[in-house]
Amino acid sequence: MISVVIPTYEMYGDGENFLKISLDQLKKQSINDFEVIISDHSKDDVIKNCVKNYDNDLNINYISYNKNYGNSSANLNNGLKHVKGDIIKILLQDEFMMENALKKINDFFLSNKSSNWVLNGCLYGKSLNDVKGNMIPKYTENVKFGINTVGSPSVLTFRNKELEMFDENLIWLMDCEYYYKLEKKFGYPNIINDYLVFVTQHKNQVTMKISEDIKINENKYINEKYSYERN
Repeated sequence: MISVVIPTYEMYGDGENFLKISLDQLKKQSINDFEVIISDHSKDDVIKNCVKNYDNDLNINYISYNKNYGNSSANLNNGLKHVKGDIIKILLQDEFMMENALKKINDFFLSNKSSNWVLNGCLYGKSLNDVKGNMIPKYTENVKFGINTVGSPSVLTFRNKELEMFDENLIWLMDCEYYYKLEKKFGYPNIINDYLVFVTQHKNQVTMKISEDIKINENKYINEKYSYERN
């Protein structure tokens, strides 16, 4: 079984609309053996009520998470703690699975028994009907310093094996550092050269809200955390 982990919050009033699109896309998947874990950082019931409308269509485990508000790493970690599947697919709230994507991911892991993590390509733009471009991930060890040639966490899938948690000291570099931790544990990732995820570009993206101070502080934190590798 695949566990699709979606961390959610109000997203300045856009959270419900994005989540509806995401869940509608998951309804279109050509396999049924998957669960959806929603860890919700919202302080209201908008996301919770939205999820109830999909109870008959999807296997959803909704968890209201009232700790560490505003920390996306903590919210994602809470979702990871509730997975039951053999394969874990990260999916951000404003990013969507393309049709047939989960089957392609499932087929990959069935055919690659020794692979523990894989990255897939993505499309990006303002909406599913307004695609601006595409990206196939390329992994290098410099990713941990924010040289992100991989892309969003939504391009990541990995086996539920020796599960790593995201570093809750990080927001901007949380995904970059996580890719590096997986590489140190399991080796370089495989790449699915197909566009399985759509990444929405909009004004309320986390990357659009990050201050320069946070970027500087997180780069300093990463350099100190991995300083031993230069010795």
